[in-house]
Amino acid sequence: MEIEPYKQVHVTLNFPRQTTPGSALCAKQTSSSREYLMEVVLSKILDSRTSASDFDDALWLKCLTSEGSIIIFWGSPENGKRNIDSLKSQNFPVCVSIESPEYCIPDSYVKRQYNASYSVPEHVWIQVNPEI
Repeated sequence: MEIEPYKQVHVTLNFPRQTTPGSALCAKQTSSSREYLMEVVLSKILDSRTSASDFDDALWLKCLTSEGSIIIFWGSPENGKRNIDSLKSQNFPVCVSIESPEYCIPDSYVKRQYNASYSVPEHVWIQVNPEI
């Protein structure tokens, strides 16, 4: 079975807004199986906590997308912060491909606490594409 290179497709993944091909935020089908990547253009880092405190182990990086949405990338002392480290070393703006966007829907606490439209868990693979 031959796998075609990814192509843009229009999908709705129950995100706060519907994604459209060609926008700064779109989903791409990566193969004939239903695996998708979400592509996001990050404009800048807004805030971060990259070292654990006595009362909270959560590590995070809060970024602004080119569409004005907020996206949080998570890490932890136990599982690492590879996504956070990858992004902190970049010159912005950058394009980021995010595997498994269905895991990036924030719960009500994250929406309220961080004003986040997207929440990327530490186990979700990302690829940074510095050239836009």
